[in-house]
Amino acid sequence: MKTFTLALSVLAVLLASVSAACVAGLWVAERARTAEQEAMLRAQMEQMAAQQRKEIEETGARFTREQAQYRKELNELLAQNAELSNRIAALDDERTTRTTRAITRRIDRELVDLFGQREAFPLKGRAWGPEQATGEPDTHTAGDQQTAWASLTQDGQEEWLQLEYDQPYTITKVRVYETYNPGALTHITMLDDAGKESEIWRGKDLTPRDVPMGITEVTLPLPVSAKRIRIYLDSVNVPGWNEIDAVGVVDDKDAVHWAVKATASTSFADPQIVLQPALPVNPPKPPEDGQF
Repeated sequence: MKTFTLALSVLAVLLASVSAACVAGLWVAERARTAEQEAMLRAQMEQMAAQQRKEIEETGARFTREQAQYRKELNELLAQNAELSNRIAALDDERTTRTTRAITRRIDRELVDLFGQREAFPLKGRAWGPEQATGEPDTHTAGDQQTAWASLTQDGQEEWLQLEYDQPYTITKVRVYETYNPGALTHITMLDDAGKESEIWRGKDLTPRDVPMGITEVTLPLPVSAKRIRIYLDSVNVPGWNEIDAVGVVDDKDAVHWAVKATASTSFADPQIVLQPALPVNPPKPPEDGQF
């Protein structure tokens, strides 16, 4: 009996030990599984955080790019607005000048109708037409004079003036008489009988831009035989009308010859301006006897 009881006790102890070992094993396994799940969650959280950081960085970079693009577009719009304002101001100035010129020409016509043609500086044709550049210089006062050629616009484009002489000459020098806003001469060409154009001089205008008027005489690198030449003016970069009174060519015998015919890229001779009809000019009546 005692032996049986002892055996049962030993068996109970063994069962308790086995149970404890099983419980310990289950606890260890559970702890390992929990640690693995925690590691997986931590990795997922780190991945989500990295993804969020990446999205935030991409959003910030995109915002920076868009902000730079908006700033660029804004600056371009401001520049366009400034350019438009300048063009509007230039057009207003040009329109005012055109109107003033047209009024002056109309007054001159009325004065001629009343008192006859002026003899001091008679026109060779249309006021400011290219024909004003033919013959010897006759514009002796600097400024916007009708006896010199003027382009249609002040600074709208590069302009040229073509001169034709009575016969071909061996040209060694060219004299350009600039009477208003000088300094725009850039190059000179010659034209043959077929109209082919060849450059014969290029350089800087010798007449300073800050003087009222001047004579630019250029010496050609080589003498050329020509009947027609063309001078080019950088009207865009030399503000105002760059008016030319005459262009003489100097031959190999140092004689000066003047143009007999002239044409131009544009001309202010016929500006498209609509004016109100001129009021009739009536001289005052003499006072009657007894009235003052």
